[in-house]
Amino acid sequence: MSAGQSLRSTFLATDAAVRNDSRGAPYMSLKLVDRTGSVDARMWRLPKELLQGLPEPEYVSVEGNTHEYRGTLQVKLERLRVLKKEEVCEEDYLPASEQNLANLAAELLLAGQELENEHLRDLFETMVSDEAFWEAFQAAPAAKSMHHARLGGLLEHSVQCLRIARSLAELYPVDRDLLLFGAIFHDVGKVEELSWNSGGFAYTTKGRLQGHVVLGDRLVASYIARLPSFPEELALRVSHVLLSHQGEQDTARPSNPRRSRRSSSISWTTSTPAPPCTRRAPETSARAAGAITKTRWAAHSTCPNSRSARTASSDPSTKHLRCSKQSLGYLAKATPPDDKLKADG
Repeated sequence: MSAGQSLRSTFLATDAAVRNDSRGAPYMSLKLVDRTGSVDARMWRLPKELLQGLPEPEYVSVEGNTHEYRGTLQVKLERLRVLKKEEVCEEDYLPASEQNLANLAAELLLAGQELENEHLRDLFETMVSDEAFWEAFQAAPAAKSMHHARLGGLLEHSVQCLRIARSLAELYPVDRDLLLFGAIFHDVGKVEELSWNSGGFAYTTKGRLQGHVVLGDRLVASYIARLPSFPEELALRVSHVLLSHQGEQDTARPSNPRRSRRSSSISWTTSTPAPPCTRRAPETSARAAGAITKTRWAAHSTCPNSRSARTASSDPSTKHLRCSKQSLGYLAKATPPDDKLKADG
C-alpha cells in the first residue's frame, strides 16, 4: 500500500475513537489491521451510527484513499460498514509470526530438557505439561503493539532471548540454568496480560491492573507450589528474575536487578543500578541523614563524571560518561569513616 491509491477492502478496525478537529467537526480515528500489518485511518462526515465510534474491535468493509500525512501513510475513509463475524475468517486479520512455530517450540522444549539444575528442569516440565498454558504460550503475542505484536510473537521473542542468553553464558560467570530459564519465561505473564481471541490484541482486566511482570511472577509461583521439594532460596531467585527483568527502575518493574552475594557473578542479568555519584542526593532535614547527604553531594561535586563536571567540560566526549573505578575513588575519599558520621550525628 502506498500514497495516492484507492482502497476498497476489509480489515479489523481497532482503537476507534471519535474526536473533534480544529473546526469542531467530529471525525473518527482508527487503525485498520490485517495479518500484513496496520495503517492509521480517519473518517469525517460520520453517519449517526458511528458518532459514538466503535466500542470494541470490529471487522469492517471500507472504501477510501491513501495519502501521506506528516511522513506517515494514512487512509481517508469515505465509507465504512461493520461486518458480521460469519462474513469473515478471523485468522486473516491478525498479524501472525512468519517463523515456523513448531520448530521454535521444539527448540525451547529441548533447552528446558537440557537444564542441569533438576529443580528448574522439573519446574520447566511442570509448566509445559500444562496443555492450556503451553498452547497459550505458543499462540500469544508478545505485546499489543510494540514488539512481536503478532500471533506466536511471545514464543518467537522467548526463543530469541534464549539464543542471546546462551551466548552471554559463554562470556560471563553467571548461573547458566537460571539465566536460560529466565530468558525463556521472563515475559510469561503476557499469557494473562493480553487477549487475542476477540478479533484483536487487547489488555485483559488483569493486564491493565497488574501488568505482565507481576502476573508472570504469580503464575510461575503457582507452578512452584506444585513442587514440594523446590528450594525456597531458588524460588526467591526465580521470582527476582521475573520481577526485575525489565532492567532500570524507571521501566516500571517492581525490583532492581541484584548481584549474587556469594560470588562476583551476577544472578542473571548484566543490568545494575548506577553508582551513587550519578544520582541526585535526596533532601532531608534529619541531622544524621544530612551528614550522609553532604558526603554524597561532596562526591557528586568532585566526581569528574557528575552532571556539573560534564556541564563545565568543554570536551564533548565526556558528555555521556558513566562513573568508573576512578570516579568511585572520589566517592571513597569524600566519605568519612563511620565513627566520624556518628560523631556528626
